[in-house]
Amino acid sequence: MATKRFACHTEAEILVKRANVVPKNTAKSNKKSANMLRAYLTEKEEDPQFENYSPSELNVVLSSFYLDTRTSDGHMYKTSSLENFRYGLNRHLKAPPHLKTFDIIKDTEFLSSNEIFKTAMSELKTLRKGDVQHYPAIEECDIHKLYSSIHMSTATPCGLLNKVQMDIRLYFCRRGLENIPEMTKDTFIVDVNPNTGVKFVKKSRDELVKNRRYNEKENFGGFMTENKDSPLCPVTSFVKLLSKLHPDNNRLWQRPKDTFSDNDSVWYTKQGLGRDSISSFMTKLSKACNLSKIYTNHSIRATGTTALFKINFADSQIMAVTSHISVNSLAVYHRVSDQEKEEMGQAIQKLIQPSATITTPQLQLPAPNAHKMLTAPKAHGMLTFPPIPNQNFSNELVPAPTCNLDEINNLNDFDINQLFSNECFSSEMGDRQVECSQNFTITKTSNKPLGPIFSNCNIGKVEIVFKH
Repeated sequence: MATKRFACHTEAEILVKRANVVPKNTAKSNKKSANMLRAYLTEKEEDPQFENYSPSELNVVLSSFYLDTRTSDGHMYKTSSLENFRYGLNRHLKAPPHLKTFDIIKDTEFLSSNEIFKTAMSELKTLRKGDVQHYPAIEECDIHKLYSSIHMSTATPCGLLNKVQMDIRLYFCRRGLENIPEMTKDTFIVDVNPNTGVKFVKKSRDELVKNRRYNEKENFGGFMTENKDSPLCPVTSFVKLLSKLHPDNNRLWQRPKDTFSDNDSVWYTKQGLGRDSISSFMTKLSKACNLSKIYTNHSIRATGTTALFKINFADSQIMAVTSHISVNSLAVYHRVSDQEKEEMGQAIQKLIQPSATITTPQLQLPAPNAHKMLTAPKAHGMLTFPPIPNQNFSNELVPAPTCNLDEINNLNDFDINQLFSNECFSSEMGDRQVECSQNFTITKTSNKPLGPIFSNCNIGKVEIVFKH
């Protein structure tokens, strides 16, 4: 009997294969959403098998479900949870074995329930149930603290294993636990750039991930490039790990030996590292290194993706590394750090703060008072006025206002020698007269400059005559 060329799948086998294509976490979310609606219908004493409902019947049920759904302790869900229920129900109805052709999100048969969904979302946001806590990117100070820690030292089996796993998660922007426990020694290979001679680590083959379940024309994934001048070179660490793995176990993540020597050819046992140990990798490392906060594995992905954004790589380039298929889903990684927010706050602060350079106002003589023509100077420093053009002055008398004896007494502390320099009291002033009276006049007698107070000023000499 001739061997048949083609395979023959039954309908049941096809459904099983279709179900296996769905990521495990997605299938888990779909089941949770279906169980939530089933429990709601049971409590309302209605048929819990909603998969058998017509679109119109399901539309009525969903209209009340979106508003009525609560947690096990009676509290309202967050907007993100309600949104996940809606998407989960839609995927559950479309997946095997139900294979519904309608869409509860897009089809017009569900217009009224979708409007009520928007109403429920608005109500939750009003009640402050709309906050979304994204996985935080690792702070720069924590990155430095992490890589300088003994827990990531390549001189020990545990440190070497931690560093290589951290490097692979960071450089390739790996998602949580996705495909990491199943990695083998040949999942990555070391290659060389023929133009530069620089070594780098890259994936050796395509893989099935959450966002890319079908055939892709471009093999996604980044490069882990060597840095010869750095003790933290990721390529050097990766090659060393491969050389120290147990030869009888093909898994990349193996359990470290309890005792070891630098000269030992094998640092790890035949037993592979457990799935739970890999899933709690970053949480345990955060505590061991006493970081500023407890991070998760997804925080490493957020750190690598955010770093690529800050270096201004294009969205399409980043998506080729992170395996995203939608720019909208990538937008969540446009993170603004606390330091950047602080710098923006300081920039705004400069608008309301005076300039650091403050111009000191120029000293000026006070305007003469109506009842006091001269006031004794209190300071003994030099006052300098800007020069003014030479002018010809006449010998006319400038009348001064009437002053009483109290005003004359105010001149007792007036040191005439500090007002006029010796040069001003030359032989030309030898005949000056000082007589006391209730009136005084100031006579301009020449254009010779005075100093020090009136230096560089062409105001002439001043003679003060007091007459009784």
